[in-house]
Amino acid sequence: MRKTILALILVLTIVFSGLFIVPVTLTAETYDVKMKLIRVRDGSVWDCGELIIEKYESVRINITAPSINTRYGKPVYRYNYSITVLDPEGHIFKDWFNLAPGKYTIFTYPGGFTGATTKYEGTYTILIHEYYFDEYGNPCITLRGECTFIVELELNVEVEVYNTTMEVSEKDVWRCDTIVRVEAIITRAATGDAPKTPATVYLTVHDSTGVPLGSWSMMQIGPTRWRATINMRINSTNPTGDWVFVVEATDADGYHGRGSTYITVVEKKDQEPDWVKVYKQCGGEEPTFLSEGKGIPRCVTLLITTKLTECDGKIVTGKNGTATAIIQRKVKTTVTVCDEWEWVWDPEAGEYVKECKKSHEETRYTWVEVASVPMSYDYDDERWEALWDVPLDFPVGDMRINITASDTAVKPNTWRSRAYEYKVTKANVDVNVSFDKDVDEEAYERCETITITVKARYDCCNKPFTGTGTNVTAVLSYKGTLISKVYLSDTGISDAEGYEVWKGTYKIKLSDPAFKDALDDEALQWDIIVRAFDSADPVNEGYVYDKIPVEPATIDVKASIWSTMSYVKDDTEECRAFIYMCISGTLCGEPLNDTYWEDDTKIGETRVEITLYHEGKPFLTITNKEEPPAQYRDIVSKILWSEDTKTWCFNACISCLGYEYPGVWNATVKVKTIFYKVTSDPNEGSRKVGTPVAILGLKSWNEEFVYEGIEYPVQYRSSIVWLNLDCPIRPYTYCGDKRYVPSGYLYFGVNQTTPLYFNVTLIDGTLKAESVTAEIWKYVDGTPTVVVPSITLQKVDMIKDEKNLYPSGTDKYMGSVTPCLSPGTYYVKVKVTYPGTYVSDPVECCLVCPGCPVREVCCPAIPSLPEVPSNVVEGHLGRVKIAPIISATNSKISTAAEYNPGDVIAFEGVIKDVCAGLKDATVSIKVKDPDGVIIFTDEITTTTGGALPWFGFTLPANAKLGKYTWEAEVSYAKNYAYYEARTPFTVSKFGVEKVKLSGSFNVVALLKPKVYLTLPSWVYSDSVVKITADVYNEATGAKVKGVVSGEVVRPDGVKETLTFTETAPGAYSATYKAPSIAGTYTVAVKATVDGKVAEATGSFYVEIRPTTPPVTTPPVTTPPPVTTTVVTTVTQPPVTTTIVAPVDLTPIYILLIIAIIISLAALAIILRKVK
Repeated sequence: MRKTILALILVLTIVFSGLFIVPVTLTAETYDVKMKLIRVRDGSVWDCGELIIEKYESVRINITAPSINTRYGKPVYRYNYSITVLDPEGHIFKDWFNLAPGKYTIFTYPGGFTGATTKYEGTYTILIHEYYFDEYGNPCITLRGECTFIVELELNVEVEVYNTTMEVSEKDVWRCDTIVRVEAIITRAATGDAPKTPATVYLTVHDSTGVPLGSWSMMQIGPTRWRATINMRINSTNPTGDWVFVVEATDADGYHGRGSTYITVVEKKDQEPDWVKVYKQCGGEEPTFLSEGKGIPRCVTLLITTKLTECDGKIVTGKNGTATAIIQRKVKTTVTVCDEWEWVWDPEAGEYVKECKKSHEETRYTWVEVASVPMSYDYDDERWEALWDVPLDFPVGDMRINITASDTAVKPNTWRSRAYEYKVTKANVDVNVSFDKDVDEEAYERCETITITVKARYDCCNKPFTGTGTNVTAVLSYKGTLISKVYLSDTGISDAEGYEVWKGTYKIKLSDPAFKDALDDEALQWDIIVRAFDSADPVNEGYVYDKIPVEPATIDVKASIWSTMSYVKDDTEECRAFIYMCISGTLCGEPLNDTYWEDDTKIGETRVEITLYHEGKPFLTITNKEEPPAQYRDIVSKILWSEDTKTWCFNACISCLGYEYPGVWNATVKVKTIFYKVTSDPNEGSRKVGTPVAILGLKSWNEEFVYEGIEYPVQYRSSIVWLNLDCPIRPYTYCGDKRYVPSGYLYFGVNQTTPLYFNVTLIDGTLKAESVTAEIWKYVDGTPTVVVPSITLQKVDMIKDEKNLYPSGTDKYMGSVTPCLSPGTYYVKVKVTYPGTYVSDPVECCLVCPGCPVREVCCPAIPSLPEVPSNVVEGHLGRVKIAPIISATNSKISTAAEYNPGDVIAFEGVIKDVCAGLKDATVSIKVKDPDGVIIFTDEITTTTGGALPWFGFTLPANAKLGKYTWEAEVSYAKNYAYYEARTPFTVSKFGVEKVKLSGSFNVVALLKPKVYLTLPSWVYSDSVVKITADVYNEATGAKVKGVVSGEVVRPDGVKETLTFTETAPGAYSATYKAPSIAGTYTVAVKATVDGKVAEATGSFYVEIRPTTPPVTTPPVTTPPPVTTTVVTTVTQPPVTTTIVAPVDLTPIYILLIIAIIISLAALAIILRKVK
């Protein structure tokens, strides 16, 4: 029983032990690093804890990371470590590093750790810690490796190193120094005594990088002292740092000892260069040496040179060194120096504080670097060079230059020269000036522009005067009084000599001083001072002086002079026979002003003088600043100024002067500008102009004269337009010298067929007119427009002048015309043309209102002024108002010939007079139905060209059928009047005769035909198809007669005509035999009723007739194959995959199965034995 129980326990133990076998868990030890120690002296490899070295020896520490590359199911790409070394004295040295899985690194101790050493005897411990994050993201630090080594000695060895003057062990030693000898003191470690047996001693020297520099056997010079004379020179490129001197000693007893010391090799610092030389360099010129303390102008280019030699005699070139020129300037500062201190209680601090009781200020100077210029090595001249331009804004005063340099050694040797001091001064600017005129030969005038050209350059290496902050000004003055200060602009152009070109302009003003003799007298010339300066402090600058002659400007005077017989203003005529003058002048391209102002102060004025000549003799002189002469004040105006047109205007009533001075008048105009507070000559100009002067009829008397066989009694003989009545008329006004001057327009009313007669009396002295013409004009949109040009007037014999009313040289001209004019107001103008030309300019101005006397300015000017030739005299003779004659023949009003009830009746047409379309005519219309009842009236006014605007009405739907008539009356509402020359004056009036127009139209019933088509849907071939067409009036629904035609279009496209016959009123029929062509046949039918067309279409199908009676079989329908395309879009659900690092469990499961089988077998044996 007991055995059974034991067997069961055994089996269960094995089974359960197999069940609890799990994959191997990664323990912390799996991530440990592996370490080996290597003795540097002989390269031997040691395990941790086994290595023993002597003092000052070095150890290499080999560290290998674990090869596993996962942690917590995540990949590991790099392990982060720290290495810590603890020496026997408790000093700690630490560093950080990282390794990829399975990789290694090597540290050297003590060389790889700052300040570390192996001079202490005892155990040295090496610790490796890993830094990482655990599976929860918490930072962890874990020790992954530990190692030790021991330092101990058998012989004590102390090492001493000497240069030429002293012991330098553990001291700084310059490069290029010489280590003369090394001595060692050797004693037994246990007793401190000298070795009892002879010792072999060797010296080995390594530089700071570990490179061996040599080995020497040392000679014993005393019981405990050995010496090696090495005379080792440290060159200029040897590495800096700790050079190690190691002495190893072994005596005959086998005792070994090792000692070492070091020297710290340092670079040579702040060595003085061989020499430093400074030159002035300008382009390709030979440099000029600058001795210390010499003044250097700004903008000079300095050539700074030096030579550098290493302490061992090697030359420093661009291949093994660098050099820089340092530029410094002296800066003045003021500091406060305390002379006496005292302690003062500070309540806030709760203690006494030190405060200055008495102080003074001191001026101190410091040097500040302003430029660092890299130098380059010139292999030809075997020197270092740098070019530096002294800045234009460099402070004036002390400047110094020194050189800093270094070689390319690992720890470079350096040089620093002493300071070379100079004085910086302002740069001079070389300036010259010229003008766009040769001022020695030609003077400027007012209104002209002086173009100033300045060439400027810095007086150092011909550097162009340009750049930010540069300025050139020109001060213009006269006898110390400033005229203007001109700021010139840099053109960006420099010439071959290095001059920068600057330009500026000054436009000479009217008020600037100017003198006629300025070119010949320097005392009358302007002064110009040109200054070129920049923005430095203080500025670099230069000046130049010159003279400019300025003379008064010549005023460009323009004057127009013409005579006219009348002046039209507001349909009135103020006076006839005037001479007009308009005067203008320009200076500086601008019109002259009557007065000149500056800051609300009048500073100058323009004076105008006019002298009138007749036959070369002056008879009238006036100025714009004075009243006319007393004898002319009633018949001439002042010279008046118009601000609007910038002109002066003047007029004289030649109706009052023409008798004394008929013929040609000449005028001399003198203009000058005067400025009150300027001591100078005025600007002046003059102009001569001329015009023929003629008078068109003035005096009157009672006579008769005959024209074209008709006797005319004449009460007032003057220039006039008259009708074909018994006599013309002419009112007149009184002039100051008791002579009569015609005044006021005659007002004529005349129709379009009335002839116009012209009678002109011309008084022009010795002048002989070349032609006399009249023209008729009107205002069109405010613009005078000629409508009947150039009506020639013929000269006729004068009636005997018994009363001596006319002066000699009086002629009469007559003519007539019968124009066809549209209604409106027309004006008559006479042109008298004389041979030759007369000097005059096309100057417009506000004219002085004509009249005797006249005083005020009237605007605007006569519009036709610029078009009037100087040899033409014009006169406006009268006004005619034309009345239209409405033409029934030329006018037209119309409608359509026929309408239906409900239609819109529209009237259109044009109303004309005997000449053209008549605007503003009134048309009154009325329409009557077939019974004579008025059903519509309207009144409209014609538009441009006599066109009728749209008008009409709509017929009612039940309008009577039949003939409708209309009547229109055309009228023109204006009334007209004219004067008849009777005593007293008789006024006759008349209007425009009305005209009537008429017409008619018919109203008929509404007709809207429509066709209805009847035909079978299908027939057999060879069948006769009957086609029926019914025609209706859609408006009434009744059938109507018409003409019906049609065609059939077969399936093959052939068209065949159908013939319809009337079977009843409005019903039509046609037959068609279907051919043996299967398919659809299209039928098209058209019905025409009283010219109106209606259409209809239809179709039928023709099937081929079978030869035998067909057997009708129920149709069997075979469904077509159905092709179904099913498009299925499958969207897979997101798959979450957990990736577990694979662990191979096969061996474990095999063992488990074997264990179970063995257990079962054992159980069976045990049970069998129990039984």
